[in-house]
Amino acid sequence: MSTRGLLIQTLIATVLWGLGMVLVFDWPRAEILTPMVFFAAVYWGIGRVIGLILAKRSQK
Repeated sequence: MSTRGLLIQTLIATVLWGLGMVLVFDWPRAEILTPMVFFAAVYWGIGRVIGLILAKRSQK
């Protein structure tokens, strides 16, 4: 997956996760920003690692 594709996927997943936390679990809107940034960073990191692993496998 390209970097742009991963960025778009990360943003969509982060927004959906944040909406779920606010709407379903009644998380205070003022306190959701920090967990959303953490979620996005972890999601991005995992996506990059998986992308690098798949790229190495396809080169063999």
